[in-house]
Amino acid sequence: MKNIIFRTQDNIKISANHYESGFDRVIIICPGFMMHKGSRPFLLLSERLSREFDIITMDFRGHGSSKGSYTFTSREHYDLRAVVDFAMPRYKAVYILGFSLGAAVAINETARNKNIARLMVVSAPSDFARIENRFLRTDIILSTISKFDLKMALTRFGNILLSKPKPIENVDKISPIPVLFLHGGRDSIVTPGHSRSLYERAGEPKRLVVWKDCLHAEDVFLGDHFNNFVDLCTEWFNENDTTHDTRHKTQEKRKTNG
Repeated sequence: MKNIIFRTQDNIKISANHYESGFDRVIIICPGFMMHKGSRPFLLLSERLSREFDIITMDFRGHGSSKGSYTFTSREHYDLRAVVDFAMPRYKAVYILGFSLGAAVAINETARNKNIARLMVVSAPSDFARIENRFLRTDIILSTISKFDLKMALTRFGNILLSKPKPIENVDKISPIPVLFLHGGRDSIVTPGHSRSLYERAGEPKRLVVWKDCLHAEDVFLGDHFNNFVDLCTEWFNENDTTHDTRHKTQEKRKTNG
């Protein structure tokens, strides 16, 4: 894994970890608010998925090692665009896996440019103004404490009042790019109704999955659901894809099996 730096259209330096495993397809992972590429959940996920794909896990502006201040989806599409522009000429297929506000950015940017092959979004809000934000629930507090690290505390906030694109107004423009919506049934920060609304508005091909006992964003894959989540990602990003070289995947499975 190596760190790479991008400069956005509005002149912000964006940091990402590039896991080069020798595949000709790449997943760009977009963490949510206060999460970063070096946080424990995204290190675990990136390392595991790098057995099947190359991975680029990014820090949005104001997070982790990236510069600037976070604008709560107002300008973060520039960050994702810089990463996609880097990946497009290097890979046969570029995929995006977004979480929470990172998922919102992914929907909005994919709708704008339609230049990726497949999209998967976890706990995506349909509209920032409609996020429930029930952070004081005991399960949410305990989950946040368990993931806390210094870089989360150093997140830099920008103007939350800036105008924000609404995923619910853009999601219908993603088609014919396939999109999978995944949501935790116990998510009280962005309730499952957001994904249901996005799914209903989206064009085909599309899929909606709700895991009834899961919480918000990365909590969907932490704990007992980690392997199920990896399997779902692998299935979704492999679906109907006959263009990639499977030789590396076969070699990786042999290594995994000893």
